[in-house]
Amino acid sequence: QVQGYGDPRIRYHLNEKNLGQSGNFNQGLALAETELVTLLHADDQLHPKYGEIMLKAATEHSECWALFCNADIIDVSGKKIFSFIDFYKRFLVPSQKSTYNLVGEQGLRSLIPGNFIMAPTLCFRKAKLGPLRFSPDWKCSPDLDFTSRLLLAGGSLVGVPDVAFSYRRHGASGTTEFRRSMSQFEEEVRLYNHISKQSAAIGWKTAAKEAANKRIVKLRLAYFGLED
Repeated sequence: QVQGYGDPRIRYHLNEKNLGQSGNFNQGLALAETELVTLLHADDQLHPKYGEIMLKAATEHSECWALFCNADIIDVSGKKIFSFIDFYKRFLVPSQKSTYNLVGEQGLRSLIPGNFIMAPTLCFRKAKLGPLRFSPDWKCSPDLDFTSRLLLAGGSLVGVPDVAFSYRRHGASGTTEFRRSMSQFEEEVRLYNHISKQSAAIGWKTAAKEAANKRIVKLRLAYFGLED
């Protein structure tokens, strides 16, 4: 089926065993031969100009370790839908109209109140990442762990205001199943404690305090409790 595209740039790789979400992401980074790498999830959609937008931003911000953009939310049929959680996160984004940088303690503090980075939109600059990879310790929030460690390691992220991606939310997704079993919230508590400890270790006291508060986890629990 892949050969039917007739394009040697497109290759198919079958893992010998199930690597799990983080392992599969890391395998994608390992196999990529280009400077910029996007790990597209199977049920999401890149918009036609995604590549052009990311390449332009990457050229203008050559120092950044990764870039990301805004996204539409769609259902299982591809129809745009309203998501309260994603609507709320829009108010946390530093800028809706211009490109912005997340760097240092302030960058991490921007993400702690709510992870507004739509993970599949991330475009990584592979050479900048070095040994940084996704951790299998996190089943439903490996992205926030990854971007937190990226910032803690001295890297930077660039947010692009363009909507160049469609993120699919539906009842059968892995995230939804984790939420129903409460595993997502238990993991988020552990992750925010982890981020707090790492921040404190390098002297980012304000970020450590805000992460330890876990305000977003409490808000999410209250929201989903009312929803149910």
